Amino acid sequence: MSGAVIAEGAVVRGAVIGADAVVGAGAIVTGAAVVGGGAWIGPGCELDHGVRIAPGARLEAGSVTFRPPQ
Repeated sequence: MSGAVIAEGAVVRGAVIGADAVVGAGAIVTGAAVVGGGAWIGPGCELDHGVRIAPGARLEAGSVTFRPPQ
């Protein structure tokens, strides 16, 4: 939506990114995920399976992923 920012290396496919939301570098947002307006998705996060992120929420870098911690 208007004002959304998708950083270099991020992947957005089959998802909705709200107005003024930010998807950080290397983040993956797929599978009918919805990111609310003004939310900030940190670098390296992975959102899938219809997850809903509240407007204005902030996910720190790598805080949501489907891989074991490194």
